[in-house]
Amino acid sequence: MQKSFKSLVRLAVLSVLTVGVNISVRAQDAEQLTFFAKVAPTESRAAPLVVLRWDVLEGQLPAEIVSFEVRRGEELLSTLDAHGARDAATVQQLYQQADFRRQRAEMLYNLQRQAAAPADLGGGAAVTAATLGAAVIARAAQDPLFAFLAPRQDIVAAVALNRGYIDRPDPGVHAYELRALDANGRSARVGRVSVDTARALQVGAAADFAQIRLGRCDAPESGLDDGAIALNWRHGGDNPTQVYANSLQISGYELWRSHAPLAEGVVKAPPRDIAALTQGAGIGPHGAPVLPELHRLNEEPIVLSGALPVGDEGAGNGEAQFVQTAAELARQGMKPGTRWAYYLVPRDFSGQYGPTLAHIVTVPDLLRPPMPWNPTVTDSSLDRTLALEWDAVNLANYLRAHQRQRNYCNLDSAVAEGRLFYAPDGQTCAASDVQVGVNLRVSGYRVYRFDQFDQAAAFSDRDGDGVADAAERSREGDIGSACDAGLAPRGAPNHRIDTHTVQPVGFVSADGRQKYSFVDPQPVQPGRVWWYRVAAVGANGQVSVLSPPLRAMFPERELPAPIDRSDITLTAPETCRFRVNVESLRFGGDMVIENSPQEDASHAEVSCGTEVLRTLPFKGAGPQLINNKDCLYEFSKQCPNGEPRISYYQSDRLLASASLGSQAFNDACPLKTTLAADQTFCQPTREVAQGERLDQVPDLQVNSPHCVVYYRHFGDRSYRVANSCNDPQAAARVMDVLPANEPICLSVAAQNANGLVSPQTRLPCFTLADSAPQTPPAPSLLSLDLNQDQAQLVWILPAVRLTGSIVELTRIDDGMVLRQSIPATESSEQGVAQTAKFGLPTAIAQSEQWCLSAKTVGVAAIGQASQAVSPASASLCTTRSDYPVEKSRYLPWPPIPQPLDGEAFEVVYFSSSEQGSLPALRLGRAGIVTDIQSCQLSPEALGSCGKTGECLVNEFPGLCVAPKPFELCETVRSELAGKLDFVVYRQSRKGAGTETDFVQVSPLIDRAFCNVQRDDQYCPLRGDCPVVNTLQDPFIQIGVLPEAEHGESWRDPQYVFVDRYPHREDRDYRYQAVYFDTDGEIRGSRTSGWLPAQVGAQ
Repeated sequence: MQKSFKSLVRLAVLSVLTVGVNISVRAQDAEQLTFFAKVAPTESRAAPLVVLRWDVLEGQLPAEIVSFEVRRGEELLSTLDAHGARDAATVQQLYQQADFRRQRAEMLYNLQRQAAAPADLGGGAAVTAATLGAAVIARAAQDPLFAFLAPRQDIVAAVALNRGYIDRPDPGVHAYELRALDANGRSARVGRVSVDTARALQVGAAADFAQIRLGRCDAPESGLDDGAIALNWRHGGDNPTQVYANSLQISGYELWRSHAPLAEGVVKAPPRDIAALTQGAGIGPHGAPVLPELHRLNEEPIVLSGALPVGDEGAGNGEAQFVQTAAELARQGMKPGTRWAYYLVPRDFSGQYGPTLAHIVTVPDLLRPPMPWNPTVTDSSLDRTLALEWDAVNLANYLRAHQRQRNYCNLDSAVAEGRLFYAPDGQTCAASDVQVGVNLRVSGYRVYRFDQFDQAAAFSDRDGDGVADAAERSREGDIGSACDAGLAPRGAPNHRIDTHTVQPVGFVSADGRQKYSFVDPQPVQPGRVWWYRVAAVGANGQVSVLSPPLRAMFPERELPAPIDRSDITLTAPETCRFRVNVESLRFGGDMVIENSPQEDASHAEVSCGTEVLRTLPFKGAGPQLINNKDCLYEFSKQCPNGEPRISYYQSDRLLASASLGSQAFNDACPLKTTLAADQTFCQPTREVAQGERLDQVPDLQVNSPHCVVYYRHFGDRSYRVANSCNDPQAAARVMDVLPANEPICLSVAAQNANGLVSPQTRLPCFTLADSAPQTPPAPSLLSLDLNQDQAQLVWILPAVRLTGSIVELTRIDDGMVLRQSIPATESSEQGVAQTAKFGLPTAIAQSEQWCLSAKTVGVAAIGQASQAVSPASASLCTTRSDYPVEKSRYLPWPPIPQPLDGEAFEVVYFSSSEQGSLPALRLGRAGIVTDIQSCQLSPEALGSCGKTGECLVNEFPGLCVAPKPFELCETVRSELAGKLDFVVYRQSRKGAGTETDFVQVSPLIDRAFCNVQRDDQYCPLRGDCPVVNTLQDPFIQIGVLPEAEHGESWRDPQYVFVDRYPHREDRDYRYQAVYFDTDGEIRGSRTSGWLPAQVGAQ
């Protein structure tokens, strides 16, 4: 709705600013007018110069106002068209005056710059000094923003657009009045102000002039502040009225900077008065006054849009009033870390400067060093320490690790600068507007330790004080003390373990690389798993991103005590072998005696004391009759002072004895049963004697507060056969699968919660009698090497009694089979490698495939003519080729491998006594395991597997005892060579189409961890202390599954990766292993199929 002219004028009067007392009334309408009068500086100083300016606060001038009258007192100075402009000649003449030479230079530069812009960005005809007046009027007609801002910053532009007037009155106090007229000639005063030409009042100084940061210091965008300067301030004033008055009068701000950086030790910027320095100063080509040792930074006045809050977090939502980018400062030679004096000064529309504020500004040096790449952990079992190692963060090591994927921009100066820059992927340094930088000037490192993986993975520490950033933030969105290393919440956990006394130590590796090592002090609870992260600290105090969590086990120092012999019982069960039957106890009754089924006795004797009354030879296994004339009564009558006895003998050896009058006895202890009409002669339960031959499997009971490891011995070597943790049936399963007709020597050891195993406690050796031959395990093939006329074979025999081996070598092309029977030797029973050679026939093709398989032949049982033969081993194949090998004339440049997806993983569920069912990835055959017959015969025999048909051999550490130091570890690592150096990721789903992202479930698996300890018990006997070493790794283990259920790939023990990361049994899972080379570059990957949820459900 249109307002009346009268109402508009009435409202306009309210907005009049009386400059002399710096009072303004805030307008209540968007179309209200402001009217200013200022005493402007002059070059000639001949007469005062008063400049007047008026305009609406915002929006458009009401259409009802058609003209303005400017009066000094009662004198009419000028009548101006409210919606028109002055003629170009008048404007041009004003710009030529000496008093406005700075305005002329500034306006000419800005219009020339705008004219040079593309047409779609406002570019146009060229502007010269001779056409400046016309260009200002034309630009205002085309660009509303220019028409709004230019009169507020340039009094000549205000005059050109009829929003200003320039007066040269006599000295003294003058009253100026502005009147508005409508089309009917009606007029009203819209502004009045008094001016004392002797007083040139300055606008107020700015407030809160400070350097700020554009991004949160604990957020990823904090890198925007590196090398860039952001400044903020607000309009000054002691109260809201003064702040508002200053905002109306100030046309903009200028920023000035010292020509040179400040010297060290300068803590306060040297004072400068820009208003005084510009008096009589020359004008530069951009309109800036030429001042000694100072440089103006802005080409146009900086206009503030309100008073933005000031603080460490930046203005408002991260905005700043003035920003100099890192690239801009670099072109000006302003290096990070240098300090400069900055000066802020306001100016009004007349060109007059206000008070100058000074501030020392530092070019931020916030570039973070790269995180240490590929740290590793090594354990020393002899002195029980853990040590972390990583490459020093320097230029040489960084280039070695990342050379193949970077286009570097400042290699020649990187060492001197301490910074290395490279172009983003796929770009060159010359063509890229943005370069990525890393800080290679490192002053130290931080080492962190955590209890749990999820705790380590979620941890961040921007200030490097060891306290999590999340704990230091006082509330959501507030950084708190997360960026101040000197402050931390009281009681917050600190994960840093490097201290003033325990610091990383530098050294030079064998290949010449500078590295660092950090030895962790002993934790409170040794033997548990820890997680480590490492960060680099730049010389500028910036802390790098932390390295990925690195898993390590701090070794236990004390082994559990051996199991005491009194806590072990190995007893033979009660055996009833001989029988006597008394048909009648009356006089004249008959008696029948009977030999054992095994015909152990050669004869029986009836005696009275030392006198033998009757000798009864056995003729087979049937009963022997004593007729009525030799009845019990007759025997009793012949032994009046005692009781007659019947005794069984094997030649001269007494087997059993019993009284015929009261109780039966044997050669050990009395029975509790009385001889009745039908009585069996029994041997009671008893301790097994060394070397005893038993008809039945003995009973083994072990009482220990720890887990129990069961071993079987062959000569001076022992092999683990099972492990038990609170499983009362474990010992019985061990005994049930023992073979017959060969010496059996067992021992047991305690294993604590940290997986450490005590010295073994030996048990008496014994032999089990059996009439059936025992099928031996198949051998394990190691290698098959072929040349033109000979094959060399290497295999390992199982550590059982054998007659020999049958080795077959088959040529696949025509089916020819070469066979050898190799007798067993003493070493054949020790589980060591065997070798043999075959002469090969003439080749029938340039390339032939030969496959090796082998069987073992067992020892025949007593009374048996035949011998048991094992199943055939898995085949081992290789190729014999007649192609000539051409030697390379030069060493070719190695090709860069392309990461490809390799063979799919086979994934199954294993059972764990600790965590239930665990997914496992099959890595390959474990040739070092030679005694697995117990798992082949009974899948539960090797420990608490939980599910029938599933065994996890290395669920229980203590796989092998090696006579040479580190033999087992070296063998395991040799067999795993080429299969490790990977990180495992897991994906889950609950039905098709619900797949999640892959998440990391392992650290870098680059080797299998072992436990090594000296066995001091045998040092005096052998001259040196044997070293016991066991595979002890929670991720890399050895697994056995029934071949019938899981396929031929599980015929032999397999190395597996076990996923111990928590999982849900109602989801499907699949895995991807990403492989890395020694430089940390991806070299390939392998992915598994989906593992159905119901497989592992309990």
